[in-house]
Amino acid sequence: MKFVGLLASFLGAITLERPSDFEKEGTGTVTMDDPVSKPLLVRGIGTNFVKEAQVGGLVVLPALDRRTAVSAIEAIHGPEEILLKRPFSQPKNAIHQLSVRIGNDGEPDFCKTPGSAYKLAPKLDRTKFFESLSARFDRGKSILIFPEGASHDRPEFIPLNGNYHMQRLSHYLHSLDLLTGLSWRCHYGFG
Repeated sequence: MKFVGLLASFLGAITLERPSDFEKEGTGTVTMDDPVSKPLLVRGIGTNFVKEAQVGGLVVLPALDRRTAVSAIEAIHGPEEILLKRPFSQPKNAIHQLSVRIGNDGEPDFCKTPGSAYKLAPKLDRTKFFESLSARFDRGKSILIFPEGASHDRPEFIPLNGNYHMQRLSHYLHSLDLLTGLSWRCHYGFG
């Protein structure tokens, strides 16, 4: 995919880097002591979060049933402990990988596991990307957004998130001498 992005940039496209483009295997394994009452606390075994992780970066667990559990890092408390901003995106998968052992009776048994492999992705500075968008708008140019689909069996477009709308609004606010009115009527657009 990096080749496609490079080729697109030669053709004048503004490419957006994703944290997943920079994922790296983390040292050691990760586990959770108590995923129910402390779903934000992740402990490492043989890890070095101080050197490898970054506040605002991501912790990514291996895919389980084709679903990847991901969460952003809020704080690094040492080489073997991090605090997440919010629970993992796939909480059941994360709990299963990081703290559940199936007992003899077939029921889940929350216990300390040997942990799971994981990847770390950095927090990206997208300042250049947004400056490039503003410069394009300043020249009176349009932009075309190619949203990524979820999969080949979901042919519908994924809705644009609010970042595009906020960038466009930010550009207008900086380029107007006087803003006469703006109302927020609904959670998915301006009216």
